[in-house]
Amino acid sequence: MSNAHVIEIGEETAGLVGRDGAGFRFFSATSRFGGLDGSLFPNVRDAHLAVSRHLQERPRRHRAA
Repeated sequence: MSNAHVIEIGEETAGLVGRDGAGFRFFSATSRFGGLDGSLFPNVRDAHLAVSRHLQERPRRHRAA
């Protein structure tokens, strides 16, 4: 298994996880995922699930045209 993985939801890059000791630390790509920045997960799958849950809990804000 690689030491680093990009986490994407659809076509959006949420961030990446890098091996950190016994787990994987998340580094957000944008402020939208900043609430997870620095979080440690036991594996890449759990990090991906946390990103998915984060999106479900935090509705997307639309910009006014």
